[in-house]
Amino acid sequence: MTIFLAIQLYEKFCIFGVSIVRLLATWRLVIVKVFF
Repeated sequence: MTIFLAIQLYEKFCIFGVSIVRLLATWRLVIVKVFF
């Protein structure tokens, strides 16, 4: 049961990390378009 909870937490953390990376990538594109 503990392993299952750990896997679920890990999956949520991975999804959270991927969304942050996408957000940073889009922000970088916006900054590049605005300043350059």
